[in-house]
This record gives sequence, C-alpha cells and structure tokens, in this order.
Amino acid sequence: MMGLSHLADATFKGAEHDVYLLKPEGRKPFVIRLTKNDMFGMPHRTPGEYLERWRLFNKVFPDAAVSFLGYTQNSRGNGVILTCQPYFEGKKREWRKVDAEFAKLGFQKLPGGEPSFRHPETSLEIHDAKPDNIIFDKAGNMMPFDVWINDPNGCYTISRQKQVYLEI
Repeated sequence: MMGLSHLADATFKGAEHDVYLLKPEGRKPFVIRLTKNDMFGMPHRTPGEYLERWRLFNKVFPDAAVSFLGYTQNSRGNGVILTCQPYFEGKKREWRKVDAEFAKLGFQKLPGGEPSFRHPETSLEIHDAKPDNIIFDKAGNMMPFDVWINDPNGCYTISRQKQVYLEI
C-alpha cells in the first residue's frame, strides 16, 4: 500500500497529528490529518471522543468542516484515525482579533491560562483557541482549523449507543 508520504510532504508535525497538504490539479487544496502518539486528539481519549470532537466542530464551523476518511494502524499496531479538511490560506492574527471574532459569534472568554470560550445559550465550549489554531482568510474571515469543542451539558452530544463515525 502506498503511504501519504508518496503523495505529499508532511506539512506539519504537531503533538496530536501528522498533517499532509495535498494540492490536486484542478481542485481546491486540502489537508489530511493522521492521529499520532497512540492518542486521539489528546492523551487518554478514545476514538469515539475524538470523532465527537470533530462532529461538534462541524456544527459550529461548517465552512471548515472535517471529514472522516478512515482508520488504520501504526507500526505498533495501535489505531490511527485519518481525517480531511479544506486548506485555508491566510494569516494568523493576534489574541485580540481572535477574542473579538469569537465574541461576534456569541462566545464569552473563559478565565484561565488556556484560550477558551463558552457560548451562554448553547453551553458549548471552545478550547485551544490560540492564534496558532486559527487562520484569517484573505477576506478577513476567521477559519478555526484545530480548536476543540466541548459540550458539558450534553445538549449536542449524540447517544453513546450510536456509532459516532456515521455522524461526521
């Protein structure tokens, strides 16, 4: 089987993912993410929790929606989830601009060291909302691509009885 390294160079190696940028001829570029370090987005998370994170992300940010591509194993035999997302060209902005854009969407900044926001009506929380995880496109629109969403009140969380991957 041919690996992604034959199709594209790894664009970024973060703590959670290896990321590949693909620019197919005649189509919009996109990125493929592979979970790494035997974790699914964060240490001690399950594949279902990881996919639920992206399902919630897609509800809040449909223009940056993430698609589930598949599941494979790494060299140690542990699971790896592959996802796909549109590639956005743009600029990173300072904290003030990020805070202002989340405020426009109705999110209030939470106290503490981590850049997090909460929507008072839906209770949805956005975490890891640092400028490194958000691009502003050429038109100035905020395009988060690697923030994670939490639903502490369970309003948007699907039943554990359902198969999460069908919801993405």
